[in-house]
Amino acid sequence: NVNDYKNLAIYSNRNQQMTAELKKQSDAERNEVFDEILEEKKAESDRIKIIVAVLFFVILITVFFVLGYRRRSNLLAAQKKTIEKKNAELEILTNDLSISNKTIQKTFSIISHDLRNPFQTLLGYTSALAEHYDELTAEKKLSYVKSIRKAAEENYNLTQSLLEWSLKQYQGFELKKFPENLHDLVAHSIKSLAGFTEFKNLKIKNEVEDTSLMIDKEVVATIINNLLTNAIKFAKKD
Repeated sequence: NVNDYKNLAIYSNRNQQMTAELKKQSDAERNEVFDEILEEKKAESDRIKIIVAVLFFVILITVFFVLGYRRRSNLLAAQKKTIEKKNAELEILTNDLSISNKTIQKTFSIISHDLRNPFQTLLGYTSALAEHYDELTAEKKLSYVKSIRKAAEENYNLTQSLLEWSLKQYQGFELKKFPENLHDLVAHSIKSLAGFTEFKNLKIKNEVEDTSLMIDKEVVATIINNLLTNAIKFAKKD
């Protein structure tokens, strides 16, 4: 009937209105949920950006410190090598200085040793001449004067040889070998000490063979002079 159709139409309109309202409410709630999700996503994105920025900053600082440490390590290594090189050079200089000091001591020791006895010969002749001048004959005085001159010449030659030898010491003691006659070297050494042997009334016989050897003349001559000087020094008179 008509009333039923009217009631049905009213009921249908009401349902449509309620459905529209529910749909509006559902859309509003859906939009609100969507906005909340968007807000959460945005907040999460912001947090990720902050974390990434912090991580980048930490990595940057770490790289900076690593590079700085590596550069400092390289610098320290270079300084260590420089110090080690300087220490090695200083050690070489110290050794050279020690060798030089020992050479100086040895040189002066040998020079003073080898020159002391010949000068004693000069002192002996001059003392005898000064103390007994009036008692000596003219012939004896002349003999003493000749002996003094001879001893002075021998001392000069001996001093020259010692100075040449000492110069070799300072130049690094490089041996320069040439053919030399050993008998002649001994004869020359005996002659250079003749004043000393005459003063003590000694005789030295040269029995060295007439042999040619490859030797350094100054070095061997210094050794021979040193041996003969000691022999004359400790020998008794006559």
